[in-house]
Amino acid sequence: MKKKVISALLVSCLLATLITGCGSGDGSDISSMSKSQLRQAYTDLSNQYNDLANQYDDLNIKYTGLQSEDDTTPVISATGDGSGSRLTFNSVDSKIIFPSTFEYPGAVQAASSGKVSIIDGVECTPGSNWICKLNGSSLELENTAGISGTIKVGTQSYLYTADELKSDVIKPWFDGLPQGTLTYNSVFVAQQAMGIQASTPTTIDSENAYLRCGMVGYGDKCVTYIFVYRGDQDASKDESITNLLNSVTIDGDQMQCNQTDSQ
Repeated sequence: MKKKVISALLVSCLLATLITGCGSGDGSDISSMSKSQLRQAYTDLSNQYNDLANQYDDLNIKYTGLQSEDDTTPVISATGDGSGSRLTFNSVDSKIIFPSTFEYPGAVQAASSGKVSIIDGVECTPGSNWICKLNGSSLELENTAGISGTIKVGTQSYLYTADELKSDVIKPWFDGLPQGTLTYNSVFVAQQAMGIQASTPTTIDSENAYLRCGMVGYGDKCVTYIFVYRGDQDASKDESITNLLNSVTIDGDQMQCNQTDSQ
């Protein structure tokens, strides 16, 4: 529906331009225009048409990206940009104060495990500095330090090796992104190398940023993740991401993806 509205708006703009733009500029009709004036009018309309077509393509790409974010598929098509503004939460910093406390009679504070179950069998423990939003089989995260991330869980019927994931998936995917030097690391589950992750400096809106992504298969499940923050590489932010990822368990077995230098 949104796509049809966008198309209709662009077509309407083009038609309005064609109707109003074919005069000679003084209100006379097209029959009074000279050959050179007609040629110039055609050129102007052609340029305007190309501009509108480019606008349509840009809007269509954005629409497709927004639409795919809502699909319940095991892919990650978009994630936060590291600005901390992707998720909107109301009244995070503001509070209302009640004249008396609201509590269940006789209740005492329960111990919290801090675990988030993404799907049955896949859990993580984000910690208090992560804001989490579950969206189907995805966990969308924003960190108070300005880190955005997405963890997506799916099922698979073919278990790729870490080397296959690196050569067949990660490398081709990075070919389409602005990037610096790629750093690869194995992702372990139950002390076995079951996946691969890559980290690289990149750019967002022509500004420096740092990107970290990975994927792992274990049993019949697969986990993909992407984390990004703005600015140059930051050791404390990398540690926050590592701690979160190392809290992930798949069917009760711990995932480990420490970030060490390896090309």
